[in-house]
Amino acid sequence: MSEKLEQTKADYLSKLKQVKLAEAGVSITDVDIYTKYITGDSPEEIEKQAQAVAADIKREKSYTDVYVDDRSWRPFK
Repeated sequence: MSEKLEQTKADYLSKLKQVKLAEAGVSITDVDIYTKYITGDSPEEIEKQAQAVAADIKREKSYTDVYVDDRSWRPFK
């Protein structure tokens, strides 16, 4: 019985991590990639860590891509 309870708790925490990352603004396709960086065991810790991971992702992707983003400077266009 306790084995099943532990498995259910682990599944719940895994799904909670994915939900909190998605709520924090991480793309649904990238949620599985970043779930491994959340190590909290309580919902409060998970939410706090998800916000931190999402902030790091947004800060990391602040560059402009010449082929995708029109904000970049193109002198010969």
